[in-house]
Amino acid sequence: MTSIEKTTKNIEHNIQIKINYEIFKENLKKELIKLSKKVHINGFRKGKIPLNIIAQHYEKKVTQEVISDLIKNDIEKIAKKNKLHIIENSLEYKIINKEKDNLIFSTMFETYPEINLIDLKNITIEKPIVEIQEKDIQKILSVIKEKKNFWQDSNQPIAIGDRVTINYKGMLGKKELSDINVSNFILTIDKKKQHSFLEANLIGRKKHELVMIDITFPKDYSISKIREKIVTFSIFIKKVEKFTLPHFTKNFVRNFDIKNLEKDKIYSVIKSYMEKELKKSINDFIMLQINSKVIQKNQFFLPKTLLQEEIKILSYQIKNSQKDIKNIIHFISEDIIRKEAKNYIKKKLFFKKIINVYDIKVDDKKIQNMVQSFINSHEKPNQALRFLQKNNIFIQHIYNMIMEEEIIKNILNNVIIKEKKVTFEKFMN
Repeated sequence: MTSIEKTTKNIEHNIQIKINYEIFKENLKKELIKLSKKVHINGFRKGKIPLNIIAQHYEKKVTQEVISDLIKNDIEKIAKKNKLHIIENSLEYKIINKEKDNLIFSTMFETYPEINLIDLKNITIEKPIVEIQEKDIQKILSVIKEKKNFWQDSNQPIAIGDRVTINYKGMLGKKELSDINVSNFILTIDKKKQHSFLEANLIGRKKHELVMIDITFPKDYSISKIREKIVTFSIFIKKVEKFTLPHFTKNFVRNFDIKNLEKDKIYSVIKSYMEKELKKSINDFIMLQINSKVIQKNQFFLPKTLLQEEIKILSYQIKNSQKDIKNIIHFISEDIIRKEAKNYIKKKLFFKKIINVYDIKVDDKKIQNMVQSFINSHEKPNQALRFLQKNNIFIQHIYNMIMEEEIIKNILNNVIIKEKKVTFEKFMN
């Protein structure tokens, strides 16, 4: 078997492969003989089925498997010789010609892109320097004691973090959809959902505005009656509210009980929680800068295979969340899904490059410490231990978290860090 023609475009490789017909027939016969010893066919004893009978039932399927194996073996040799890192599941092929002694196939596969890292020494990352002061703790404590209303009416344009009350209904042509007619629907404009159909069209609007939007649903949408249909949404913004404290305190304030705690203990508990959330917010702020100033600045080709796989995963997750027709108000377009998938794949490939360049490894002790911390914080430690012993996915999640921390640490060690003092309240808002 030989490759007879090669063309390369970016990370796509097209190779014509010639398979000797006699070699193909020999491999096909071997596989059919193997199969004859395993399968059951009525009227024949196992292992005693004539080869021509096996061929009648299985030749078409086995032919595809034999051709696939022969092509894969040849592609692997080419990849090894040319030091190509082929992406799994990217290989496609089709027969384009039959000669007297050969079968000729056109094959296409993708390789991982070459990533030439930009010079990190020219990148500036801003690092907030935030000190939690007594007045910050007092502000939260006073709200807890006085049981203030955390949400206040606003006439300002809607922004991320706001709570909005809307009435909405859907129209299919001139017909009103009775099951898409909802009053007093309350939602918080979540940063993670800002790209959904609803959130994207509410940001920047004001109280008492009427928003009219047309949306075309895809042919594979989970709700059959609106597939490939244009639904017109009429959305009335009834109320806009803004949270009066830093966003992180919502659940904490709601659940915090100070009845049986001494003053020093109250301060200690509140400050500990604030420090934890502050650290997370600073990390998120730095990660946003790394994404925009480092990851997105590195230009390289994204493999279609990886992109399509990620789009399928995201689409599946979204469809599962929108099986209830009322949830179509949170519809996310295919363009947005594709954009999210591209960002994820780019980050994943970039991080992989950083790991290789800086030879980053995860210390097993860090994994053990995080696992132990999880067990100790659980109400039933033995139950948590049994859960971890059976759940490799959770351990992998911990590994990924620690690895990302190490990657970020290495990036920050190689960029210019510009420290900037900022108050706790200003930064958290």
